Amino acid sequence: MKYLIKQLLILVIGLVILFYLMCLASLLTDWNEEAHAGALDRCEQYVHMERTQHWKYFGLTFPYHYGVGQIRQESACRADAVAFDGGMGLMQVMPKTQGYIENYIGQFDPYNPNQAIRAQAWYMYTLHKSNFEKDKALWVTYMFYNSGQGTVTKEYKRAGQACFCHMREVCKRKVITLKSGQLLDLCTIGYEYPIKVYNYGLKYKILPDGMGYW
Repeated sequence: MKYLIKQLLILVIGLVILFYLMCLASLLTDWNEEAHAGALDRCEQYVHMERTQHWKYFGLTFPYHYGVGQIRQESACRADAVAFDGGMGLMQVMPKTQGYIENYIGQFDPYNPNQAIRAQAWYMYTLHKSNFEKDKALWVTYMFYNSGQGTVTKEYKRAGQACFCHMREVCKRKVITLKSGQLLDLCTIGYEYPIKVYNYGLKYKILPDGMGYW
């Protein structure tokens, strides 16, 4: 009899723990969905600014929704975002990059959405002029921003062609170990960046692309 009671107690405790874990998983799922939806809602308020500034520099054929996708990837469209590595605002612009941009367009506040998006559009246009892909596919330009123009150009020369897959195959970047023990493969991060910008940008697409991305 004592044995049966003991087994029943173990069963009841197991069911209670299982119920608790299921509730916790449900809460985490809801939180993730709400966080994602919140990011999308935040991004909507910047669509007009992205269109205005990117069309100003690139012209009316530029698919500005990828500009929205970029700030979604960089900061989840949080204007006050601050990164551990010094990235600031919507574009997570670094101090050195900020200084470079200010030499041409004047001072700007990376935490001010209007100023940050103007700086984003100008800088992306500047990077785009150095795009080595024959049709100036935008994935290269976005990689310039995230990985650095010099790094991407070296991989292009190593691959012998401006092909995303071939350049990924010859990528030889560092693998960084964080304090937490997590490994960051800079090749993976760099080549996932234009994919994420593209996918996020599609959520805001209304007009057909006037410029090729891939």
